[in-house]
Amino acid sequence: MEYAVVKTGGKQYKVSPGDILDVDRINEISEGENVTLDSVLLMCDSKGQLTYGDPVIKGAKVTGTVEKHLRGDKIIVFRFKNKTRAGTKTGHRQELTRIKIDKLTKRQTRTQKPKAEESVEAPSKPRTRKTKPKTETTSEN
Repeated sequence: MEYAVVKTGGKQYKVSPGDILDVDRINEISEGENVTLDSVLLMCDSKGQLTYGDPVIKGAKVTGTVEKHLRGDKIIVFRFKNKTRAGTKTGHRQELTRIKIDKLTKRQTRTQKPKAEESVEAPSKPRTRKTKPKTETTSEN
């Protein structure tokens, strides 16, 4: 199973190809355009091999298509002050962007061929700290 963990809008999401994801509104991209999420924190390929970043995987991308911009469900916020029986009721709807994940891509790593002749160097001496010789001081009263 191929999946990745991406970070967008201060939140982390586990995604795989074909998933539909609601993230915080991305105003720069209109509906139908492609979006690339570069901050991939973890990736698992189809063989089950995990790759994780420090903090992100360099060269890894998750690409998707913006389906539409929408608003989330209404959340009711009611503040009540006791003893005076006063309260205020307000609502909030979060602006969201719906993204369909198309593919996960990881940068291909090159395998280095072993060198035919490797030079063997003598181990260097460990660095020692030079200190001044201690001299005894006598105090006379």
